[in-house]
Amino acid sequence: MANRQRIINEGREQVELNLNPIALQPTIRNGGNYRVAVQQTPKTNSALQLADALRQGVGLYGQAVKIAQDKAVTDVETMSEEDFDKFLTEGLDKESRNIFGYTKAYNQALAKKYYAEEMPTKLQAIAAELHKDPYKHKDPAQFEGAAIAAVNEAYDEADELLGGNVFSEQANNALKSATKADFVAKQQATYLQRMPEITRQNASEGAFNAFSKITKADTEAKAMIDAQIKSVTEAVGNRKEAAAIVTKAYLDNIEALAKQEGQEGLAQALLDELDSGEAEEKAGLQGKRTFGDDKVELFNTAENRLRIENLEDDIEKAGVSGYNAKILRAKEATANIQLDVYTRIKGEGGSEEAGLTRLNELRDEIVKNQSLTLGDSTYNDSIEITEILNFIDRAASNRDLFLHNAKLNFVQQNTGSKRAAPNQITKAGSISKLNLEASKLLFASGFDSEGRQSVNLTPLGQTVISEFNSELEQLELQLADSLLSNTSLSQGDRITEYSKLYPTEVTAKMQEWMTDRLDNVVPLTEVAVTSQRSTDAVELLGEKQVNKIKASARDEVEEKELLDVYIEEAKAEAKAENEYVAFQTKQSNQFFDNKDKPNMESAVDEDGNRILRSDVGYGTAPKLLETSYDRATKNNLFRDTEERIAGHKQLVTGWENQEDSEYRGISFKDRAYAQYIAEGYFFKDTPIEKAVKRKKMVGHYKRYGVDIGEVITDEAKFKGFTRTRHSVTISEMFGGEDRVDFRLFPITVNGSVETVALTVSDYFKAKEAGRLEKFYAGDFDRVAEKYFKGDLDALMTAQRTYLLQHKFITK
Repeated sequence: MANRQRIINEGREQVELNLNPIALQPTIRNGGNYRVAVQQTPKTNSALQLADALRQGVGLYGQAVKIAQDKAVTDVETMSEEDFDKFLTEGLDKESRNIFGYTKAYNQALAKKYYAEEMPTKLQAIAAELHKDPYKHKDPAQFEGAAIAAVNEAYDEADELLGGNVFSEQANNALKSATKADFVAKQQATYLQRMPEITRQNASEGAFNAFSKITKADTEAKAMIDAQIKSVTEAVGNRKEAAAIVTKAYLDNIEALAKQEGQEGLAQALLDELDSGEAEEKAGLQGKRTFGDDKVELFNTAENRLRIENLEDDIEKAGVSGYNAKILRAKEATANIQLDVYTRIKGEGGSEEAGLTRLNELRDEIVKNQSLTLGDSTYNDSIEITEILNFIDRAASNRDLFLHNAKLNFVQQNTGSKRAAPNQITKAGSISKLNLEASKLLFASGFDSEGRQSVNLTPLGQTVISEFNSELEQLELQLADSLLSNTSLSQGDRITEYSKLYPTEVTAKMQEWMTDRLDNVVPLTEVAVTSQRSTDAVELLGEKQVNKIKASARDEVEEKELLDVYIEEAKAEAKAENEYVAFQTKQSNQFFDNKDKPNMESAVDEDGNRILRSDVGYGTAPKLLETSYDRATKNNLFRDTEERIAGHKQLVTGWENQEDSEYRGISFKDRAYAQYIAEGYFFKDTPIEKAVKRKKMVGHYKRYGVDIGEVITDEAKFKGFTRTRHSVTISEMFGGEDRVDFRLFPITVNGSVETVALTVSDYFKAKEAGRLEKFYAGDFDRVAEKYFKGDLDALMTAQRTYLLQHKFITK
């Protein structure tokens, strides 16, 4: 026993066993003449064999244990996913036996693998959940409790999986003690770092919840604000921060109330409590009421005043929105009543008396109960009830209007996208396919306000489309009447049948109508010509002259011919008068009678283009030049595009000319830019004032164009009034380089649109011929690179829009 204890205490020691064996001979000496063979004498005995076995056995057992343990570790490391998943599901094999230390090592290695692979994932998920909503836990103690509860659940699972075996349990306990406390401590540290933010959020939520309990603003609001300022200051430790939290929570509560139906009044009352003074004295003093022990105007900040104004608007809109919602709900009720009563009047066996009886029943129910129930819906709001009663009274007093409105409402509610097919018939492309000649009389090309080319209806086209829409409405109402009068159909069946029958009963018939109508367009055109002739005759000839022509004509045909002759003469005289005023004459008009002046020959430049009038007898007057250009443009006096381009160049010269300017060396262009950049020393332009100035400059660009050099550099060239250099960009007038609209102004070269007109025309000719790869755009490529990312086609298309609209090119 003592030896056992020594072995335990000091460790096992190898001892050599020596039993002093006696030497034996393997043979027998001669006792005669014969030798006798006998078994060889053993060199050892049982005791020696035992000792040898013991001596070798200790080493072999140690080797076996080491091999078994190494194999166990290897088996765990190379374990398949399937086997590991089985362990995670079923736990350890309780029936396994510890052979040469294999199970001990296997279970310990398995525990380590579990903690290395599975436990980090579980702990990471726990950490994410703990910090997902940092405001969920109100204080560190609550957070610690939640963390311990969550982590215990994960370790309980480890206990279950690794339990049942002393070796795995030992490993599990060791690993648990090494990781559990450390994990909880780290999560607590993270929580404490966010504690100030959490405190602010909790304070904000508390303040909002407190304010949301207010039901009487005039008696509760101020006291609640004072109380919250005090408690939030104690929580966050900073009065300024507390004020921001409380004011935001209060205004948030008002915003929430404004969005709730029926709470607009309370929201407005809470808002009124922020104003100083009493009753009517509060007007104009928003947010100036004092709060707290130190009497501070909490809400009197720029941010809060702006929000108060916005909330005022929101509350007003919410009131309107709530009212509209009730009106809409009442309309749903009246629509149901409408269909019900319509069927009772128009359906099989129906009568007007039956419809009136139903209306009286509904009115009696409303008067008796102050509510109305239709199907699953009950209407008891005063606004809803009033609307329904008004509808019932109108329906009872005007049967025909009621029936028409019933059909019209059914059509409006159920037609929707079905109108797309009939509407397509009225498009220019569809009409041109049906009747090309008629389409030319119904549509004309033009330009919209943005300078984009568009196809517009002529007066005749407007007449035809109006007739089309009237016929379409009648067909829809007829279809609705046939369905609403059918008492065998439910409301759902009526809607379904309307969708099925619409293509044949409406769309197909409108196609036929349009075909027939286009065939009759030419006679209508003659009516339009006659109407125009009558208008021109009154405007150009006068009533007295028109009566003379009527009296002298043999018949109506000769009357038209005479009117046309005199109208054309009057137009020619008016044109000559306008040309005389718009263009300079070769000779001085000083010695000509007024009646002869319109016939004077116009002065022309070296290219034969007439020169716009710009003199008043004693020098150039640029303003008169502008008037001349406008007159020529308005009355279409330019003979061709070349003369129009030349006239525009004159206009630009007057805009840029510093020599003949009335401002002594400062051109109209210089003055325009000077006005743009001018502003007071103390009072700078407001955003609205600056926008007005930009708009005015864009107007100048539309009229005179912008030089290509200024476009490429994006810098306006002008002569300033002061030594200080003010840089102005072209793009700032449009809000940036990416927003410069080249449909609104021409790019000029040396003061003329001739270059851009030729370039655009040549570009689209080359494009149509498929030869764009050889097209040379010159500096316009640089413009496209700067403003269109190299897309020359976009630039050319934009400039083409402007040039077509102002007739500098024809196509």
